[in-house]
Amino acid sequence: MPLDEAMRAPRFHAQDYPDRLDLTMPGIPDSVVKALESRGHTVRTRKGGMGFGWAQAIMRAGGRWHGVSEPAGHGLAAGY
Repeated sequence: MPLDEAMRAPRFHAQDYPDRLDLTMPGIPDSVVKALESRGHTVRTRKGGMGFGWAQAIMRAGGRWHGVSEPAGHGLAAGY
């Protein structure tokens, strides 16, 4: 998966205490949320990835550095 696509992908967090799954919305299909709940999971949806932290990523490809910042957050990824 290209780095920019990965940074835009939906996220989830498995919280141990309290026991629940946090899911970013939109992005996780409603059918998946309902399936998780039907299996006994407590699901909390969060809009736009807020609360999952703001990530920046840098990777080296083709002899160059490529930086991508998460669209839901703030900050800047940069390479040299």
